[in-house]
Amino acid sequence: MPNIDVNGKMSIVNFGTTIFYFSYNTLIAFEAHGKLRIRENIWGPTTGKHLNLIDRDKSRRINAFEFKAYYETTFSW
Repeated sequence: MPNIDVNGKMSIVNFGTTIFYFSYNTLIAFEAHGKLRIRENIWGPTTGKHLNLIDRDKSRRINAFEFKAYYETTFSW
């Protein structure tokens, strides 16, 4: 069973060794196989705060197309 931590508008879901980060209902980052994949902020200041809580290094953030590609290759459900 996944462990879900909800803090206001941000949720963190631990599912085995994988961590999913949500701002509101949108997946903004995930960590799998020891690698963090984090989206660039295209939403607003609140999601920007959530992204900064996950990782302050903005140079690591990737666009939506890269994020989707990493997600689909990591999780082939």
